[in-house]
Amino acid sequence: MRSAPGRVNLIGEHTDYAGGLVLPFAIGLRTTATAEANGRDVVRIRSREQPDEVVEVHLADIDDGRVEGWSAYVAGVVAVLRRRGHDVGGTDISVAGDVPPGAGLASSAALECAVAATLSDAFALELTDDEIAAVAHAAENDVVGVPCGVMDQLVSVHALAGHALLIDCATSQLEHIPFEPHAQGFDVLVVDTLVRHSLADGAYAERQRWFFEADDDSDVHRRATRHVQSENERVRAATEALRSADWQRLGQLLVASHESLRDNLDVSCPELELAVETLLRNGAIGARLTGAGFGGSVVGLVPYTQADAVVAALGDAFGRVGLARPVVRQVTSGAGLGAESTDSRPT
Repeated sequence: MRSAPGRVNLIGEHTDYAGGLVLPFAIGLRTTATAEANGRDVVRIRSREQPDEVVEVHLADIDDGRVEGWSAYVAGVVAVLRRRGHDVGGTDISVAGDVPPGAGLASSAALECAVAATLSDAFALELTDDEIAAVAHAAENDVVGVPCGVMDQLVSVHALAGHALLIDCATSQLEHIPFEPHAQGFDVLVVDTLVRHSLADGAYAERQRWFFEADDDSDVHRRATRHVQSENERVRAATEALRSADWQRLGQLLVASHESLRDNLDVSCPELELAVETLLRNGAIGARLTGAGFGGSVVGLVPYTQADAVVAALGDAFGRVGLARPVVRQVTSGAGLGAESTDSRPT
């Protein structure tokens, strides 16, 4: 049995696929996987969240990439391992987790990393942490079909408690940056708007095309380039702000990041805007959408003495416009793959 965490990306959004800088941290929401060889030419997949369903996929279909639905994230890991020459046969795989899908908290990476690690144990593959991250990343890119960067898998594997992880996505160079806001009087709140998004639905890939494929003189290419370049600078500045304990500066950078994501990449939505505005209006020193956008969650940096009032204000604000009350979690930076953690609790 192995477990891997979800993550909050503190800053550095839509930069990983462009070889840029990101600054995520792992959270206490985790996915656990178990695996046992079954002696057949089939992978059987069970999820705690769907206890009455067993998905069976033949190894021949896995090898040919004929997998779909949520089980593709699991079968995709098997496919990548087999393509890389590892002797992974028929297996019974069970998964369970509390990283909410579609919330922008890297549920897919947590699932893929946990499955890759437990298959490594079950079949004595002796994969390194970097190999586990690479296999998980390839499963999402090549089998599921989401052209994401490697940020989510790297932080899920390598995170340290009490730290954010600075990643140079061009080189996969990592640096652990101390990140303990509560010691400085702040809580990190993650506001799940309950607006769900799927990165496989095309909008995420379209933003990549803005950066890589659009005509250099086009408006969307200029905006995408402006965002990536300015966001990389914000990540550098945020890292220095953490090193110098300049939390007000960090908050300003979070707001600037959100504005760029909204104005340059058009990846916000009314619910995300309402969450950011409500956080800032009620005492947060910084807030931004986290994850790819199009729905999902907002991260806010809030004086801990005001956290309860902020949570109440969020519920009121969403209720006034007829929206479901968002799920708000206070999170701290947790540990990566395989480490038990309980550092996230619903509010």
